[in-house]
Amino acid sequence: KKSYNTTMQKNLILIDDHKMIIYGLKCYIQHHSAWSVLFTAASKTELLQNLSEYKESFFSESEEVQNIALIDIKVGDSDGYELCRLVKEQIPGIHCIMYSMYSTYGNIMYAFESGAEGFLSKEADENELILALDAVSSGKVYIQQDLMKTVLVNSNKMSLLTRREKQIFDLLINNEEKKAICQELKITIHTLENYLSILYSKLEVQDMEELKKKYGGKV
Repeated sequence: KKSYNTTMQKNLILIDDHKMIIYGLKCYIQHHSAWSVLFTAASKTELLQNLSEYKESFFSESEEVQNIALIDIKVGDSDGYELCRLVKEQIPGIHCIMYSMYSTYGNIMYAFESGAEGFLSKEADENELILALDAVSSGKVYIQQDLMKTVLVNSNKMSLLTRREKQIFDLLINNEEKKAICQELKITIHTLENYLSILYSKLEVQDMEELKKKYGGKV
C-alpha cells in the first residue's frame, strides 16, 4: 500500500446496492488514495442508520475533515438523486459525486440539480475517480472528461429552446400527459403537436421515447 502524507481526515461513503462494485471501489480507493471508506450503504434505510451512527466522524475539532459521498443514481428501490439531497441535509458541507451506467445528458444534469458536485460513468477509469474526488473536495465541479462533449452539445441544443418550448419540455420530462399539458398551458392539442415537432427538431430526437431517454433524469 502506498504511503500518503496528509494532515487531514478524508472520509468517503459509498452508496450502491451492487456488492462487487462496492468491494472493488473500496479496495482500489484504500490502496491508491488518501481517502478512507467510512461506511457503505445498499439502501436508504441502511444509509440513515449509518449517517446516525457515524455522525461524529464527519467532524473534528483537532483536524480538518473532508467528506464525500459517492452515490449510484439507482440504489435498490431508492432514487439516488433523493439520497444525494438526503445526505446533504444530514451532513452539512459534504460533497457528492453521482455515478451510473447510464451517462445521458438528463442524468448528468439531474445529478447537479440534486446537489451533486460531480458525475462519473461506471465505465470511467479508476484514476479518473481519484481525480474527481480530489477536484470535488477542493470545491470544484467535476464531470468525466469524455462526457463533456455530450454535456456541451446538448446544453447548446437546450439553449435554442424558447421559454414556451422549455416549459413544454419540462412538463414532458416530468411525465405529464399531453391532455394535462394542454389544460395547464391553455393550448390546443394541435398547437402542442406543433411545439413537439419543433422540440424534436431542435433537440435532434425522433420521438417522445428518445427525448426522455436522452434528456430525462430517471432510470
